Order: sequence, then structure tokens, then C-alpha cells
Amino acid sequence: MRKYLGRAVCLVPFLCATLLCTKADAQAFRKGSLFISLTEGGTHAHFGTTNTAVTNDGGVGNHVNGDRDPLNIEYALSNHWGIGINLGSDIFRVDPNTYYGFSTSTGKVTALMSEVMIDGNYHYFVTKRTDLSVFAALGIATVTVMGDDGADSHYQYNAGGGIIRVGGMAKYYVTHRFGFTGMFSLFSANTSPKDVKGNTVGQTRTTAIRGNAIEFGLCYRFFKGK
Repeated sequence: MRKYLGRAVCLVPFLCATLLCTKADAQAFRKGSLFISLTEGGTHAHFGTTNTAVTNDGGVGNHVNGDRDPLNIEYALSNHWGIGINLGSDIFRVDPNTYYGFSTSTGKVTALMSEVMIDGNYHYFVTKRTDLSVFAALGIATVTVMGDDGADSHYQYNAGGGIIRVGGMAKYYVTHRFGFTGMFSLFSANTSPKDVKGNTVGQTRTTAIRGNAIEFGLCYRFFKGK
């Protein structure tokens, strides 16, 4: 009896190692894999501008809702850490007279915030199908307001600056490669039209947008990883 018990005890480390290796092989996030996520959602933000030509201008700002469409690409540096690039855009409908000092016949214009960011991701909970992570991203942002209001009335505003975004992401894989994803993030962007040529409106007005976004979409995994 002792002989068999001794053999069983000796097998315990081997079995534990086998189970750990099997779990690692089945993980949804693994070193060497490449991931693409395409999502769509909504943004709730404080949209504000400041006229730098006016001394001690307090600026104007209001809470606005927008639509968001980002593309995220991530490479797994290890079984928990990843680095990626995020290409996104947020679309807002705002009153041009309030923010940029001009009017249109339609009353509102489309303000497009575009961003390109490098993000670092930490995947703190990973199973065969589930992948939960947090991230921090830093990059550049542009705000564009452009259009025509009649035959001879063209307006253009372009501003550039920086953006920071932090948040969390959840993925669930229904197959080995294909899954669904959801993301929540907080962001802050500050842009200025200084040294930008071709602007016809808002030449002295900076734009700051701060808020949060909720997105849902699809994800796909390339390569099996190591």
C-alpha cells in the first residue's frame, strides 16, 4: 500500500505540470498571437473650445453625445502583456456658432475627432475562451469641422494635439479564432489650430474633448502563439 501511495505522490508534480501546460496551450491570449478588434459604440463627452485671442477667455463647453468607430490591433509580447495600435474616430454634432463663431443654415455641423494611439495592455484574467484586460494609450488627435453652406460658403477648421485613453476590454471567443468584444474607456484630448494652414473659421480657438466611450464588436485572432 505504501509503495503505491509513494508512486502516487511522485506523480503529483508531473500531473500538475501537465495540467498547467495544457491550460497555457488553451489560453485565449498567448505570446506570439496577433489580435484585431473592430468595434462600434457611443461617446459621452464634454466638448469645449477656448478663444486664445481673448485675454482670460473662460471658454465654452457642453456635454454632447457622439458615435465611435475604432480599429484595434494588438500583438502579444507575453502571456499577459501586449502592445498595439488603435485607430479611431468620434463623430459629434455641435453648434458652430457656440464653439467656433460662425453659423450655418442647418444649425449644426459635424465635428470629427480622429486618433492614432499606441497602447499597452495587461491581460489579468485569461481562460480558453475569456480574455479580460486593462490598457493605457497615448497618441495624436485631430479635430476637423469642414463643409459647405451654399454655393460660395465653405468652412474649414483643423486642429491637432495629443490624446490619452485608459480603460478595460473583455473578449469571449466562440471559436478558436473568432469572438465578441466589449470595451469601456476614459479619454482626454487637447487640440490647437496653431500653424495649421487653410482654416477659414476658428483660427484662434482650441478644442478640448474629455469623456468616456462604450463599444461592442468583433475580434479575430491570428497565429496560435507560443
